[in-house]
Amino acid sequence: IRNERVYGACPVYDARGGYRRVGEFPSHGIGPHEVKLLGDGRTLVVANGGILTHPDLGRSKLNLDRMDPSLAYVDTADGRLLDAFRPPAKWHQLSIRHLDVTADDRVLVAMQFEGSADLRPPLVATHRGEEALRLLTAPPEVQDRMRNYCGSVCADTGSAFFAVSSPRGNLVTLWSTEGGRYLDSIEMTDGCGVAAEKPAGRILVSSGKGSVRRLDLTGRSDASQDLPMELEARWDNHLTHWPSDVGNNG
Repeated sequence: IRNERVYGACPVYDARGGYRRVGEFPSHGIGPHEVKLLGDGRTLVVANGGILTHPDLGRSKLNLDRMDPSLAYVDTADGRLLDAFRPPAKWHQLSIRHLDVTADDRVLVAMQFEGSADLRPPLVATHRGEEALRLLTAPPEVQDRMRNYCGSVCADTGSAFFAVSSPRGNLVTLWSTEGGRYLDSIEMTDGCGVAAEKPAGRILVSSGKGSVRRLDLTGRSDASQDLPMELEARWDNHLTHWPSDVGNNG
């Protein structure tokens, strides 16, 4: 039976009408977690985590032995599936959870592994067009630190770099977008939220402990800078930066 418990749906809300739910698109997969719109203004890319749950069973994961994560591309005009991409079968327990899209429609993926804690699968991937998912791995000592769990992913505004947070490992890894090359990592306790900030090359990272740090990936002297906070706060896993030069239309 095709329903939201097995096949996910992406609800649609009217942002100008009190965020009233006005419809939905099928995610064409199990457990959709994050969606982004591609540059054509029509195609959605969906991170389907692949984990089956049931509303009567809380957060219990019911299909870890047969997980089916996927990166699905959906036409918003009619909800049809344009294409879907999956990790190799040996890594079917890599839950595709978070994503970002660059200016040239390269999709950046952060994953969480639900298999054996003794294994060290790739946790980061990129994708574009008809290519297979390109799985990326950090150096072994960094990969160990990531503890098989990535929290968020974000490209800088210039789309040259991206950051992936690993809150359980208390670090944020930095990558090149074009080649998918691991660049560096920075220590940050429970750092999870990542958001791009202008100018190009800057990423903001928020911590569950209440701090916000600015990363400068262009190699200038202020490569990592803690920002002063006027309010006591404990940040959630996701972060959005609202530029000060963007007006408020009421």
